[in-house]
Amino acid sequence: MDVSAPAWLDRAITVKEPGMDRTVLAKQLGLIELTPVPVDGFDGISDENPNARDVIVVGKPKDGEDRFAIAAALKVQLKSAGLFKVVVGPTKTPMGDMAFDRLLPRPFLRAAMMTGLSELSPLVAPCKLGKATTRIHI
Repeated sequence: MDVSAPAWLDRAITVKEPGMDRTVLAKQLGLIELTPVPVDGFDGISDENPNARDVIVVGKPKDGEDRFAIAAALKVQLKSAGLFKVVVGPTKTPMGDMAFDRLLPRPFLRAAMMTGLSELSPLVAPCKLGKATTRIHI
C-alpha cells in the first residue's frame, strides 16, 4: 500500500478541539503528505476556502454543534474532495443519506486514512486549482 495521499490532494482541513488528538492527527496527515490545516470550529472551514483538492476531517469541535447536520450543509455548499468524521468505537449515524464520505477511527492509523483517501475520486482533472470563494451558510 502506498503511504502517500493521492497526488491530486493538497490539504486536510481539520475541525477538532485543540489538544493531543489534533496534534496527532496533524502529524499523521503530514506523514502522508497532506498539509494539515486545523480550525477550531465549522466557521473556520469557509475561512480556508476549501476546494476540490482538499479533504475535510471533522472531529469534536469545541462549539458542540451537530456534526451530521453541518456535514450535510457542507456537502451541498462546498466542493471538497471528501468529508471524513473521526469516531471512537461504534458510532450511531442518522438514518438515510450519510453526510460523511468515510468514518475515520481513532486512534488515527495511517492504513485507515489511506483506505479512505484511496476511495475518493478527483472532482476535476488533477491540476492545481485556484482558491475557492464559497462561504458556508449554516
